[in-house]
Amino acid sequence: MEAVRPYIDAVLPHVEAAKEATLAGVEATRPYMEAAAGATGDAAGYMYGAAKEATIAGLEAAAAQAEAVRPHVEELAGSISLNPLTPIFEQDFVLPVLASLLWFFVFDSFTGVQVITMGATSADRFSYHGNPRWEVADRSVLNLLEQTPLFLTILWTHAIFVDAYVAGILGLCAVGARLAYPALRAVATPFMEFSTQGYWFAVNPLWANVFWKIGFGKPLLTAAALGTADGLKLQFATYIGMVLVKVPIILPIFLALKWAPYKIVATKPKAKAD
Repeated sequence: MEAVRPYIDAVLPHVEAAKEATLAGVEATRPYMEAAAGATGDAAGYMYGAAKEATIAGLEAAAAQAEAVRPHVEELAGSISLNPLTPIFEQDFVLPVLASLLWFFVFDSFTGVQVITMGATSADRFSYHGNPRWEVADRSVLNLLEQTPLFLTILWTHAIFVDAYVAGILGLCAVGARLAYPALRAVATPFMEFSTQGYWFAVNPLWANVFWKIGFGKPLLTAAALGTADGLKLQFATYIGMVLVKVPIILPIFLALKWAPYKIVATKPKAKAD
């Protein structure tokens, strides 16, 4: 751990700056979105456009910080060799099993709420317009569905190859965060981020731990560190770090989609052969 401490110390200021830049971009959108909510026509379009530009500015500032991290990461990568991963079967897997079962218990419960709400509100399956109750019920299911492959893959990769106890504890925290999603979103849409970011605060350290073991032969966050001040700092660093490493992929795709001409050429159906 001490061997990589200089790299961590060099990267953390950029991580913090990227976080502040992203938050500033989100905060800058607030007045435009509030104004757009009470506007119509061209005025609303202008406000939404300004909000989008403010968000992009925040993302670009965060990307600049990610770029500043690159030389430190490249230097660190030069000192890394891939270590083999061997399954560790002599462990108690009760916690990751429990986390998996509870994940699907929550998923099934959300599905029940979705079905009941659709009938109770006479919802249009493919439209949320004028029906926020249906939107919350449906998105709660779809959001959980979208995360299921990633969650189970990371949970069980960590449990089998790194540490089942750490995977189970953080997996249960992730389930708890997802359980709060519908209630938080029903209060106000931005509040759902407490659920979403709480989930990533639990999952990203598992993700980083697997990479760390591949690179250095041992996990970054251990069972002994869970819940301690140093452990929470590591969790926060990996939570932000796993976001930053994806920025060089996310930002170009986001900008490409923004600037794409979207000139779709209609094709005629092929005639059936006689």
